[in-house]
Amino acid sequence: MILGSPARVVRQATESDIARMRASAASYTDRREFYKAQLVRIG
Repeated sequence: MILGSPARVVRQATESDIARMRASAASYTDRREFYKAQLVRIG
C-alpha cells in the first residue's frame, strides 16, 4: 500500500484490502447505473 505525499510504501495490501477495494468499485458502478437511469433531460 502506497500512501502520502511524497508517496511511500507503507505495507503490503492484504487480501481483505483488495476485496474491500473491489467491493467499493462494484458499488460505485452500481450507483452509476442507478443514477444514470434516473436522469431526465431538462430543457
